[in-house]
Amino acid sequence: HPISGAFTFGIGDAAVSDAEAQALPDDALAGSGSDRSVGGAYGAVRFAAFAGLVVLVGGALFLAALWPAGMADQRARRILTAACWVVFVATVLSIPLQGVYAAGRSLADVVEPSVIGDELGVRTGRVWLIRLALLAVVAVVAPRLRRWEARADALALAAVVGGVALLATITFIGHATSGDLVGLAVVTDIVHLSAVSVWLGGLALLLGAVLWPTGDVTGDATGEGGDGDITNDGPHTERLFAAFSDVAFGAVMIIVASGVVQGWRQLG
Repeated sequence: HPISGAFTFGIGDAAVSDAEAQALPDDALAGSGSDRSVGGAYGAVRFAAFAGLVVLVGGALFLAALWPAGMADQRARRILTAACWVVFVATVLSIPLQGVYAAGRSLADVVEPSVIGDELGVRTGRVWLIRLALLAVVAVVAPRLRRWEARADALALAAVVGGVALLATITFIGHATSGDLVGLAVVTDIVHLSAVSVWLGGLALLLGAVLWPTGDVTGDATGEGGDGDITNDGPHTERLFAAFSDVAFGAVMIIVASGVVQGWRQLG
């Protein structure tokens, strides 16, 4: 968090004039005033990274656990590909923006190599590098998982392991790693983020792929017969909605419970 103010004081006979008192914080805070444009840009980029991770992880779990046939659906693949690119670009931009934000520098300083180097030398920068490496693995492995459509357990395991690893890159640069009961906080935070992803990421796939109307159909409700968009017949769609409704209800209950635990740990 950037420094944004100071108090000056004197002890005993060390009284100073108003001009001298003003010079003290000015000197101490030189270059530390937070630029509003930096804060706004950094906030937007962090939101994009969070939203992209939620859709990517939750959407992958939705396909693996509830709709394996959707792996052949172009709309579903476009959503997950777009989410992956959003996370990648937002993470890359977060590195220099966090550097200038923490140092209280201007938006023009994001291109300075020293800013990027300093950020990569601390935990947040290293965690973001790990996230970028994980995204590269996802980009290489995900297309090859389509051949596992009939192996639902293997798909679900791959989605869970990859999803937890990606969500942990949020946890390990957040408040969960500080304060009391860090172990509990880390586990609770990852569970909380996972439940959010299952709920909102699943909704994104439902709205963007299952319900989205299309006239370009080359497959059927089971994913057979083509590599294009899939027509979901009424009974199939109803079964999918019923299954997701149960999962979403459980996810919301986990969000509430884990949120209560997080609030208790933070506030006491």
